[in-house]
Amino acid sequence: MGLGIVEEILDGIDTFKAYLQQSVRTTMSSYNDLQTADSTTSLVTHDGSLLSIVQLHGVTTLVGQSEYQYIHDMVLQNLQNTLNKKGHSIQVLFSYNKDNIQDVLRSHMQGSQNTTHELSLDMDDVFRERLENLSEYCSEEVCYAVLWTKFTVLGSEELRKANEDQNRLRKETHYPPVRYTQNIMAAFNDLRDAHDSFVRSFEADLSSAGLQVSVLDVHDALYRARLTIDPDFTDKNWRPI
Repeated sequence: MGLGIVEEILDGIDTFKAYLQQSVRTTMSSYNDLQTADSTTSLVTHDGSLLSIVQLHGVTTLVGQSEYQYIHDMVLQNLQNTLNKKGHSIQVLFSYNKDNIQDVLRSHMQGSQNTTHELSLDMDDVFRERLENLSEYCSEEVCYAVLWTKFTVLGSEELRKANEDQNRLRKETHYPPVRYTQNIMAAFNDLRDAHDSFVRSFEADLSSAGLQVSVLDVHDALYRARLTIDPDFTDKNWRPI
């Protein structure tokens, strides 16, 4: 009995210590709010919020002042209705990398090089010269939008019901308590429909404005996240399990 009380006290101290470390960002894990994946395009955070990462590729036509104003007005008009709803938010990340431009150019020219090889044309010197010249004036630029759906999108009654449903599912499946490992049941069921609708609406709104976008698969999204943070030590074939 005495040993059990001591263990509870020590466990409480460890929990409080972990909370302080999380609050002041003293450990690497404290900078990561991700808990698990909920679908092929949705990630879950510790508090059950859902997020998806969308890559903005840009436009496929020349953009002048009038075209830019049209795109701006369309995006503003289309997103107003979506973002007026409580619980939805958008983070935008723009990445600029001058050092990686040669790898990007090589990947774009690979198809043309393969064609010349199939035709027995020796044009490697042309591609090398083009690579050297373009790398002087180009850089890799990538833009991502992170779409968030937090549990505040649910009303108080909906949130209470969602918690009850989740607790009932845990009991029915005999799901053990998880404190120091991945919680695969972190997401709320009622949140999924709201998030999927938000992602579809965002993709459709930007596409209707003439922008080319794509929702990233969770494996690709986490690879892009790691590549942005640590490009020097992220292999191009790395993927999370």
